[in-house]
Amino acid sequence: MARVTIDNLALDVPDGLTILQAAQRAGIAIPTLCHHPDFAPNTSCLVCLVNVMAPVPAMAGGIAPGRMLPACATRVSDGMVVESETPAVHEARKTALELLLSDHVGDCVAPCARTCPTHMEIPGMLAAIAQGDFIRALAIVKHDMVLPVTLGCVCPAPCENTCHRAAEGGAIMVCALHRWVGQRDLVTGRPWVPPRAEPTGRHIAIVGAGPAGLSAAYHLALLGHEVTVFDDHPHAGGMLRYGTSPDALPRPVLDAEIGVITALGVHWQLNTALGRDIPLAHLQTRFAALILAAGSLAPSKIENQKSEIRPGFPVSYAGAILHPGRLAVRSVAEGKRAAFTIHHLLTGSRPAAELPAFLVSAGKRNREEVHTLMRRGASPIARQDPSLRTDLLPLDAIAQAQRCLQCGCAKIESCRLRRYAQEYGARPHRFPGAHRPIVEIHISSRAALSGGGGAGLTFDAGKCIACGLCLQVAAAQGEPLGLAWRGRGLALRPSVPFHKPLAQALTHSAQAVLEICPTGAFTAAPPTAQP
Repeated sequence: MARVTIDNLALDVPDGLTILQAAQRAGIAIPTLCHHPDFAPNTSCLVCLVNVMAPVPAMAGGIAPGRMLPACATRVSDGMVVESETPAVHEARKTALELLLSDHVGDCVAPCARTCPTHMEIPGMLAAIAQGDFIRALAIVKHDMVLPVTLGCVCPAPCENTCHRAAEGGAIMVCALHRWVGQRDLVTGRPWVPPRAEPTGRHIAIVGAGPAGLSAAYHLALLGHEVTVFDDHPHAGGMLRYGTSPDALPRPVLDAEIGVITALGVHWQLNTALGRDIPLAHLQTRFAALILAAGSLAPSKIENQKSEIRPGFPVSYAGAILHPGRLAVRSVAEGKRAAFTIHHLLTGSRPAAELPAFLVSAGKRNREEVHTLMRRGASPIARQDPSLRTDLLPLDAIAQAQRCLQCGCAKIESCRLRRYAQEYGARPHRFPGAHRPIVEIHISSRAALSGGGGAGLTFDAGKCIACGLCLQVAAAQGEPLGLAWRGRGLALRPSVPFHKPLAQALTHSAQAVLEICPTGAFTAAPPTAQP
């Protein structure tokens, strides 16, 4: 037995264990990326660095006390003192993460979802359409976006400006597709109304029935609140109704989508102006909270209203001051944020983040990289642009959705590199001069993954951190061909010997490789419908 101290905790540890194993026995968490208990230590990521403050068993050349050493490979010795949670150790781990990130080419979140003001899960919608699952696509759209048909008519599509596929055949027609999904729902005459949460018993007032107010009302109703919307116009819609041409936005479309909000239980009090027809004091006594979303309110009037509000009365602003040329979709996004802010203030629940706190972006892709990404199975056809009056056929919608590169990371929730980078405050571009290789994609046979629903295995070398775990898994499971290293230094990556397909390298170990990969380098390729 060895007497070891880790972070001032004295431990009696069996001889032969590593620092990492000793810490895990004591419930001390040390981050790892390249380590797995079933395999020998790789010491390639250096995220498990600790400061060893006492001599360790002699190695080649000897190791002096007070050095940063990998916990996964350094064995304990009697009298060893280890620091794991000090500023110096954290800084060393942060540097190790930043070195890994400097060579990490990929998008944590697809550029379209990142730049969409509502942050709708666009790749999920496109994947559902590509598989012919239009009901799931509609649910994805309505989770984040009120008025999907209306916005599909008037939105200038900032999401499409960042689409990687623009370099080959044109950007994915995101707006036209969510408009198509919503229109397909509207023509039934009984549009789908998302389920509401259990009633909260709180009644919230919204002043303004424009895009921001409509969005706030929609999301608050979904969260279980009772909502009343006040507006000084005879009909709801704001600038969508009174500032947009009927040729660009047919009024029956707007009315039908406002009807979905009404079906959620939202009340309307129209031809009613704040201050003229209803005093602020009345709202303070009747409602639990207030959202100001009236574009006609001047800044001075807003401040005056704010100064009169009773202490503790929650007020949020959503597009209250609208600038000329303001995008309706941005007002919709502000209404959504205001709704979740009020919900948080009233219930104490933490508002869900619209985007993960830590993101890596691959930047602009060139045409060669787009061609490489298309090997995942994206359709090579060009963009088709339907007009508002010429709708898509279902097979056309499927074919257009299949053009999507699905460039967001499928393992964003489980990626340990992103998790530790966020935890240690790593900066992705601290070492901008590091080598950044062109992404390589290979797809295995469709039978590669157990229970994968026909999905294959995708390897993205740009997201690989060269941990070596996939090589060890393939060897341990007796793959006849397996994987081997190719390249040197920062360009080192796993590859298939003799330039054979990945399917021949991982004939029965693909599932294990998928599960052990600490990043999004290995992911399951989703099946697609065939148009």
